[in-house]
Amino acid sequence: MVDLSVNATVPTVLKSRPRSIFGRIGDRLFSQRHFHLKLLSGTTVGVIVIIFLAGVFLLVTLRNHYQDTLRTHTIEVIRLSSLIENDIASLESGHGGFLLSGSEDYIAPFEKKRDLINHRIEDLTALDSRQSAAAQARHEGPRSCSEMARDRSDAGN
Repeated sequence: MVDLSVNATVPTVLKSRPRSIFGRIGDRLFSQRHFHLKLLSGTTVGVIVIIFLAGVFLLVTLRNHYQDTLRTHTIEVIRLSSLIENDIASLESGHGGFLLSGSEDYIAPFEKKRDLINHRIEDLTALDSRQSAAAQARHEGPRSCSEMARDRSDAGN
Protein backbone atom coordinates (compact mmCIF):
# COMPACT_ATOMS: atom_id res chain seq x y z
CA MET A 1 0.00 0.00 0.00
CA VAL A 2 0.92 3.62 -0.26
CA ASP A 3 2.33 5.41 2.66
CA LEU A 4 0.57 8.79 2.81
CA SER A 5 2.81 10.11 5.50
CA VAL A 6 5.65 10.51 3.08
CA ASN A 7 5.58 13.84 1.32
CA ALA A 8 5.59 13.31 -2.40
CA THR A 9 7.13 16.22 -4.27
CA VAL A 10 7.07 16.88 -7.93
CA PRO A 11 10.09 18.69 -9.28
CA THR A 12 9.06 22.17 -10.46
CA VAL A 13 12.07 22.77 -12.66
CA LEU A 14 11.74 20.92 -15.90
CA LYS A 15 14.78 19.71 -17.69
CA SER A 16 15.40 22.11 -20.55
CA ARG A 17 16.64 20.94 -23.86
CA PRO A 18 19.81 22.52 -25.16
CA ARG A 19 18.90 25.37 -27.49
CA SER A 20 19.77 25.17 -31.15
CA ILE A 21 22.61 27.21 -32.57
CA PHE A 22 20.20 29.65 -34.21
CA GLY A 23 18.39 30.16 -30.93
CA ARG A 24 21.63 30.94 -29.10
CA ILE A 25 22.73 33.35 -31.85
CA GLY A 26 19.34 35.06 -31.79
CA ASP A 27 19.52 35.41 -28.01
CA ARG A 28 22.93 37.03 -28.24
CA LEU A 29 21.96 39.36 -31.06
CA PHE A 30 18.79 40.64 -29.45
CA SER A 31 20.01 40.90 -25.88
CA GLN A 32 20.69 44.29 -24.34
CA ARG A 33 24.27 43.39 -23.60
CA HIS A 34 26.74 45.46 -25.72
CA PHE A 35 23.86 47.30 -27.40
CA HIS A 36 25.95 50.26 -28.58
CA LEU A 37 28.58 47.99 -30.15
CA LYS A 38 25.87 46.09 -32.01
CA LEU A 39 24.29 49.35 -33.17
CA LEU A 40 27.64 50.69 -34.41
CA SER A 41 28.55 47.48 -36.24
CA GLY A 42 25.11 47.25 -37.87
CA THR A 43 25.36 50.85 -39.05
CA THR A 44 28.86 50.24 -40.41
CA VAL A 45 27.73 47.20 -42.35
CA GLY A 46 24.78 49.20 -43.76
CA VAL A 47 27.06 52.02 -44.91
CA ILE A 48 29.46 49.55 -46.55
CA VAL A 49 26.59 47.88 -48.43
CA ILE A 50 25.28 51.27 -49.61
CA ILE A 51 28.75 52.30 -50.87
CA PHE A 52 29.16 48.95 -52.64
CA LEU A 53 25.78 49.28 -54.37
CA ALA A 54 26.56 52.88 -55.40
CA GLY A 55 29.82 51.64 -56.96
CA VAL A 56 28.05 48.85 -58.81
CA PHE A 57 25.40 51.24 -60.16
CA LEU A 58 28.10 53.70 -61.25
CA LEU A 59 29.98 50.94 -63.06
CA VAL A 60 26.82 49.78 -64.84
CA THR A 61 25.98 53.36 -65.83
CA LEU A 62 29.46 53.98 -67.26
CA ARG A 63 29.41 50.74 -69.23
CA ASN A 64 26.01 51.67 -70.62
CA HIS A 65 27.35 55.10 -71.62
CA TYR A 66 30.36 53.60 -73.41
CA GLN A 67 28.12 51.12 -75.23
CA ASP A 68 25.78 53.93 -76.25
CA THR A 69 28.71 55.96 -77.58
CA LEU A 70 29.97 52.98 -79.56
CA ARG A 71 26.45 52.29 -80.88
CA THR A 72 26.09 55.91 -82.02
CA HIS A 73 29.45 55.78 -83.80
CA THR A 74 28.54 52.49 -85.48
CA ILE A 75 25.21 53.86 -86.70
CA GLU A 76 26.94 56.96 -88.09
CA VAL A 77 29.50 54.81 -89.95
CA ILE A 78 26.72 52.62 -91.37
CA ARG A 79 24.77 55.70 -92.47
CA LEU A 80 27.75 57.26 -94.25
CA SER A 81 28.69 53.93 -95.84
CA SER A 82 25.14 53.51 -97.12
CA LEU A 83 25.19 57.00 -98.65
CA ILE A 84 28.49 56.24 -100.36
CA GLU A 85 27.13 52.96 -101.66
CA ASN A 86 24.05 54.69 -103.09
CA ASP A 87 26.22 57.37 -104.70
CA ILE A 88 28.44 54.72 -106.29
CA ALA A 89 25.37 52.95 -107.73
CA SER A 90 24.12 56.27 -109.12
CA LEU A 91 27.58 57.01 -110.52
CA GLU A 92 27.68 53.62 -112.24
CA SER A 93 24.28 54.10 -113.82
CA GLY A 94 25.24 57.58 -115.07
CA HIS A 95 28.49 56.23 -116.50
CA GLY A 96 26.59 53.37 -118.15
CA GLY A 97 24.22 55.94 -119.71
CA PHE A 98 27.19 57.86 -121.08
CA LEU A 99 28.77 54.70 -122.50
CA LEU A 100 25.54 53.59 -124.14
CA SER A 101 24.49 56.93 -125.59
CA GLY A 102 27.75 58.82 -125.91
CA SER A 103 25.90 62.00 -124.87
CA GLU A 104 27.88 64.72 -123.08
CA ASP A 105 24.86 65.37 -120.81
CA TYR A 106 26.01 62.56 -118.52
CA ILE A 107 29.47 64.03 -117.83
CA ALA A 108 28.45 66.93 -115.54
CA PRO A 109 26.33 64.75 -113.16
CA PHE A 110 29.12 62.17 -113.22
CA GLU A 111 31.66 64.76 -112.04
CA LYS A 112 29.28 66.07 -109.35
CA LYS A 113 28.66 62.56 -108.04
CA ARG A 114 32.36 61.79 -108.02
CA ASP A 115 33.08 64.93 -105.97
CA LEU A 116 30.21 64.06 -103.63
CA ILE A 117 31.61 60.55 -103.13
CA ASN A 118 35.07 61.94 -102.40
CA HIS A 119 33.58 64.37 -99.87
CA ARG A 120 31.64 61.60 -98.10
CA ILE A 121 34.69 59.35 -98.04
CA GLU A 122 36.61 62.18 -96.37
CA ASP A 123 33.77 62.52 -93.83
CA LEU A 124 33.93 58.80 -93.12
CA THR A 125 37.71 58.91 -92.77
CA ALA A 126 37.47 61.91 -90.42
CA LEU A 127 34.85 60.11 -88.34
CA ASP A 128 37.10 57.07 -88.07
CA SER A 129 40.19 59.15 -87.25
CA ARG A 130 38.29 61.06 -84.51
CA GLN A 131 37.23 57.79 -82.96
CA SER A 132 40.76 56.39 -83.26
CA ALA A 133 42.26 59.53 -81.73
CA ALA A 134 39.81 59.39 -78.82
CA ALA A 135 40.57 55.71 -78.21
CA GLN A 136 44.31 56.37 -78.41
CA ALA A 137 44.01 59.27 -75.97
CA ARG A 138 42.15 57.05 -73.51
CA HIS A 139 44.90 54.44 -73.69
CA GLU A 140 47.79 56.89 -73.50
CA GLY A 141 46.55 58.60 -70.37
CA PRO A 142 47.11 62.22 -69.40
CA ARG A 143 49.88 64.18 -71.06
CA SER A 144 51.73 67.16 -69.72
CA CYS A 145 50.70 70.68 -70.71
CA SER A 146 54.01 71.30 -72.45
CA GLU A 147 53.51 68.26 -74.72
CA MET A 148 50.02 69.41 -75.64
CA ALA A 149 51.24 72.96 -76.37
CA ARG A 150 54.10 71.62 -78.51
CA ASP A 151 51.69 69.41 -80.49
CA ARG A 152 49.40 72.37 -81.13
CA SER A 153 52.24 74.61 -82.24
CA ASP A 154 53.50 71.88 -84.60
CA ALA A 155 50.03 71.50 -86.07
CA GLY A 156 49.84 75.25 -86.65
CA ASN A 157 53.12 75.35 -88.59
